[in-house]
Amino acid sequence: MKNLGRLMLMMLLLVVGSASVEAQNWAGSVGEERVELRGRDRELRDVKAMRSADFKKFYKYVKETSFDKNRLQLVEIAAFGSYFSSEQCYKLLSLFSFDDNKLAAIKIMEPRMIDSRYYEKILKQFSFSSNRDKAAAILLRGVRR
Repeated sequence: MKNLGRLMLMMLLLVVGSASVEAQNWAGSVGEERVELRGRDRELRDVKAMRSADFKKFYKYVKETSFDKNRLQLVEIAAFGSYFSSEQCYKLLSLFSFDDNKLAAIKIMEPRMIDSRYYEKILKQFSFSSNRDKAAAILLRGVRR
């Protein structure tokens, strides 16, 4: 099992690249245009979401990974050095089967989200209103910071 984790980490690093340095240079998934920054990220005006081409590779890799637990690990690793647009988060959440795993993914990605344009769509992915409320609370924490 440890070897599987190491293999996943190595594969992710190959797919995403050296994230912490290059994250500053990546363009948003909405082309090369910048997306509006949320309140707490005003000091990070130069930060951009993962480039569209890199996100497509990452999305494909996550999609081909079996089990939500392994998908969560990949998202967590990518979040160490990458920023996400809310659209990218929305797309990644669609890969998770259960609301609990979607909530865990939001907790991981929320501090690295640079905009709030897809919040409504993100919340609509939850089956139960109680989980929708929990997700909204997580997303609102980022807006308030």
